[in-house]
Amino acid sequence: MVYNIYLDESGNTGNIELRDGDIWNYGNQPYFALGSFYIEESIANEIEQQIIEILHSYNSKLGTETELKSKANYIFKEEMLEKITALLCNKKAGFYFDIANKKYKAIINIVEYCVYPWFVDSAYIFARNEKNEAANFLYKTLSEDDIKTYINLCQTPCNDDEKITCLLSFLVKLENHYIVNKCKNNPVKAVIEVVNNYKKYNFTSEQLFPIEDFNNKGTKESFLPNVDAYNNIISSIANLKLGKNDVLNIYHDEQKQFSGVLEVWTRYMKSLDLGIGELKFCVSKDNVLVQIADFYTGNIVRLYRKIVEYKPLNRADRELIKILKPLLGYCNIVAPKYQQMEFFNQCGLKTMNTPIPFKF
Repeated sequence: MVYNIYLDESGNTGNIELRDGDIWNYGNQPYFALGSFYIEESIANEIEQQIIEILHSYNSKLGTETELKSKANYIFKEEMLEKITALLCNKKAGFYFDIANKKYKAIINIVEYCVYPWFVDSAYIFARNEKNEAANFLYKTLSEDDIKTYINLCQTPCNDDEKITCLLSFLVKLENHYIVNKCKNNPVKAVIEVVNNYKKYNFTSEQLFPIEDFNNKGTKESFLPNVDAYNNIISSIANLKLGKNDVLNIYHDEQKQFSGVLEVWTRYMKSLDLGIGELKFCVSKDNVLVQIADFYTGNIVRLYRKIVEYKPLNRADRELIKILKPLLGYCNIVAPKYQQMEFFNQCGLKTMNTPIPFKF
């Protein structure tokens, strides 16, 4: 069976970094979301026409001449969304949304490379929960300056010796952070030993840092939430949801900055025999199904932000939760545990670990 998946994002892409002291570069958009739905290719045209009919019943140009946007304040939004959701669910569409707290994403990189990294043998004895606990601890206690130090360390070009020296300095500071906070375990000590002797262990300096990607201008970027979200969605659906002989064709909103890196990662997933088909970048105004992905994603992430920032929910918000509930269980939330709990509790859903499709 051949399936089509349609993806669009909400929130600024690009590197996670601090500028002008303690001001994060994403400003008023601390969260990033990539949303998707997938359907059988054989019924894609039929569903497209039915969605256009629904949209045109409210506005004769909507979805064709006028792009459907999640930011628009349609007075008929809830009613229209309910009809589209019922249609897609009846057609057995699958959904997946990846929502990330951008600061937490930076913390995860610190955990994965400085606390429980792959290159320390003892890290393998620690389960996913230990890593999550470390990320939640550092999110609450690590200073913005320390996070900035690590991000700049990963992004600043310098020779191997300088970079390793700076990494060791950061690791010593991180080890002391565990000591000052009187933590029972201090896993950073083992990391320092390996980094001090990385050549002896036959590691390269590049292996001690987060994977580097490059945008379409050739600029190195190591903290791209959109790339992580894309890889998670595509690999999860292809490896966990579809059959062995199924093929997944990908339709992503146009990417002026990051099409190159997404193409690279798509080729990598293809090499793993996951049943990945073609990756096509679409101008959203010309593809109503990509517009629907945007419509869902934007509304879900705004609902998420309102909930985790403890802003009161109004009647329209409650109605939105009711309509979207069949989809909200397919949200992968990359954020501190308290944010995950608050979101799912408000939506009347239970939290659980998201299955990991494989290790890249």
